[in-house]
Amino acid sequence: ADTEKCWEASNAQGKKEAQNIYLADDGANKLVILWRYVKVLFSSETKGVIQGFNGAAFIFLGYLIARLRGIPFGIWTGLWYHPRTFFHTLTRPFTDFIYRHADFAVVYGTHVKAYLVGRGMKEELIFIAQNTADNELYAKMPTEEEKRSFREKYGLAENEPALLYVGRFSAEKGPKELLKALSLVKDPPK
Repeated sequence: ADTEKCWEASNAQGKKEAQNIYLADDGANKLVILWRYVKVLFSSETKGVIQGFNGAAFIFLGYLIARLRGIPFGIWTGLWYHPRTFFHTLTRPFTDFIYRHADFAVVYGTHVKAYLVGRGMKEELIFIAQNTADNELYAKMPTEEEKRSFREKYGLAENEPALLYVGRFSAEKGPKELLKALSLVKDPPK
């Protein structure tokens, strides 16, 4: 909607931005990244941790070291359900432990907040960081030349339906349903 705010406007706190540390910029393998992570966590420069859910070893190690050092440990997550793979089923008690014992969580929507509350995290410890886009940038309609160039590049006929999908190809995003809907389009708008 036109009234949505962009990330910068919605999340401006008037404070210095936290330092992001990228441990895999050089294409390092997981063991090297894990070693770098431990070094960063034990550094006196590290005053707290905001850990994404990007691997069980990293999450639990981050939590343990933060507790050993007495620094805040928070999580950043967009999960609103727990995956049902064998590995995720085994690690669910540990994940729930992290939800219940983290100092805070940063999430991107009320549905994620509700999920964490349901998993045992205190509501007052969960902060919503708006996951929005700059509407002005993305509201721009393509020109006829851009449409023609796109169709030419991908070998699409003038009257053939075309669709741009921006998102992960994972079941919860619904790409199969989108492709099925596209296949049902008989007379695309001109």
